[in-house]
Amino acid sequence: MCVNQIRLVLCVFVCLVFTSVGVSLGYAEDLFVLSNHNAKVLLFDSADSGLKVPQRDIFGASCDLTPENSFGIFLHENELYVSNEDIDAINVYSSTDNGDILPKRQIVGGATTFAIPRGLFISGSELFVADAGTTSIKVFNTSDNGNVAPIREIVGINTSFDSPYMCVVYNSEIYVVNQGDNLISVFNISDTGNVAPKRSFSVSGGMTDARGLWVDGGVVYVGACDSDRIMTFPSSSSGVTIPSSTIVGAATTLNDPYGLVVKGGYIYASNFATDIITVYKTTDNGNVAPQRTISSASLDGPVQVAMAIGGFVRRSEHQQSGVNVTITSTIGNATTTSEIQKAYNVSDGFDLCGPMGIFEATVDSNGANGVFRFNSTSLSGPVSDVRLIKCFEATGTSIYFGSYATVADPETEGTWWLEDANDNYISSGTTLTLGTNYYVNCVVKDNGKYDVNPVLGVIEDPAALGVYSSDSSSGCVMNPSAGLGLEWLFLALAVGLGCIRRHMH
Repeated sequence: MCVNQIRLVLCVFVCLVFTSVGVSLGYAEDLFVLSNHNAKVLLFDSADSGLKVPQRDIFGASCDLTPENSFGIFLHENELYVSNEDIDAINVYSSTDNGDILPKRQIVGGATTFAIPRGLFISGSELFVADAGTTSIKVFNTSDNGNVAPIREIVGINTSFDSPYMCVVYNSEIYVVNQGDNLISVFNISDTGNVAPKRSFSVSGGMTDARGLWVDGGVVYVGACDSDRIMTFPSSSSGVTIPSSTIVGAATTLNDPYGLVVKGGYIYASNFATDIITVYKTTDNGNVAPQRTISSASLDGPVQVAMAIGGFVRRSEHQQSGVNVTITSTIGNATTTSEIQKAYNVSDGFDLCGPMGIFEATVDSNGANGVFRFNSTSLSGPVSDVRLIKCFEATGTSIYFGSYATVADPETEGTWWLEDANDNYISSGTTLTLGTNYYVNCVVKDNGKYDVNPVLGVIEDPAALGVYSSDSSSGCVMNPSAGLGLEWLFLALAVGLGCIRRHMH
């Protein structure tokens, strides 16, 4: 079979799969929305559609969020960072928090020099804050707490800032949207002081009251509120620029697109004036209807949206006390059962139930445990049939991870366990339901049995999740009538495509 035939077969297969299962592409994952008028942080599923009740919310007097004054939100390493311009503070919560709860940390006080902190972004261990009051970008450590000064700041007349509303870090550059003059300014990530942007760009007409900003895949996405549109530009743009595409028109239902997040081929936009989240394909252009909309009685002036930025494997919320874990690289390798059996000498009874989780991470204490998680929607049958396999690429061998933990246990090397979408532990006697999103947590010791990287402080661990059972009632059912895991669909699409008016002042 020639290369073009292979490409055609693969692409047709992917299209048939998506048509038959009737689902949208992409991972089903947490989508957080900051609702401004009622000062609520609301959690939805990114695959939601229609009128929904939030899975949980952060709301109440203890939360220290002020109605009409909460603007920025960012999700990072199982923590939510939220800006409150009423008290000039950044509040930090656990992403699993629910109800009327105190922030776990708070960056607040005169030393911060905050004066109307708005958009937030995190890159590595640094928190970037667009501060409209001081017309600056302030940078803090993500671990900061209390009355602390920025570690550096881009500020001064040479910056040409005019009410900076949002900032995004991409490829060691900081992109800043200036609401005051509708200009996108670009700086080096290490810039400090009174520095001029390395480049900037604008649009002749159309980009008025620009607030929404995201950068992904070499494309800059800008939400313009006065003209109710989402525009895209090459990340290298400079000067007066014509958009590469523009989502605009009555069919789009855009109305004050304050916040944007782009992930998995989709644009998630908060519509401040109509209290809805609209979702588009990144390839959409013109007067197109959204792929779906998310609404809720709890949404009241949604300003920003947040999703996890990163790859397939993530840092678990369960870690050894005092140990900081940072994932430096991660992918989900869309291999098959037969390929993994051949490559790693896995026994014939093993049935792969998701992409391989391949990652590299660091721990700040040599020899410490790191706990990691990834998801699968392809599991079915009893938990006792589920297996987690450690794969050794250098030797072409594999071993099973250790015992299934009786409770969430970050202390024991090799233990692992499953949790549901609400982070509840799943016991070994549970029967899993196909199509449900489950998360596997696994414990890997630095330089231990399951770490393939010999460097102290660095953990590398390719792992595969599946079932081992002769019982036909359990396993990973991969047919249209039973359903197909969303994590597989997302990766299959990537392979296939590779082959071929209420304004606030």
